[in-house]
Amino acid sequence: EQYKSFVSETLEPTLRALENEHTSLNNTSASCNELINLIEGFQSDAPPEALVDVGEKCIMKAVVDPGHLIVDLGVLGMRVSMTLDEAKSFVTKRIGVLDSRQVFVERKIKCVESDLGQAFELIAQLEAISLSAAP
Repeated sequence: EQYKSFVSETLEPTLRALENEHTSLNNTSASCNELINLIEGFQSDAPPEALVDVGEKCIMKAVVDPGHLIVDLGVLGMRVSMTLDEAKSFVTKRIGVLDSRQVFVERKIKCVESDLGQAFELIAQLEAISLSAAP
């Protein structure tokens, strides 16, 4: 029973948390790649237009200042104004950090999956021993 509770209270929640983080990292990385594509589009000659959420889910078409972007730093809701080149550099570096974390999380997922497999095998063996030892 101790092994079963360890699996259900520790290993399975850990695996779910890691899988959720993996999904979140994928989503954030995809958003960063979209932002890089958007920045590259802003660096063209024509003033870019975008759909902007101005609050309360009200979307308006706006002409974007092609010189600067407000970039979310990803920490405590902090945002800063950056030139397009600064923003592109920042987002590129952020993707690198996300990719590194993704590799780490993927390794942890494999370890926890392996631990789960071993735990299930051990539980099955213990149940077989207890059944064979039962009168």
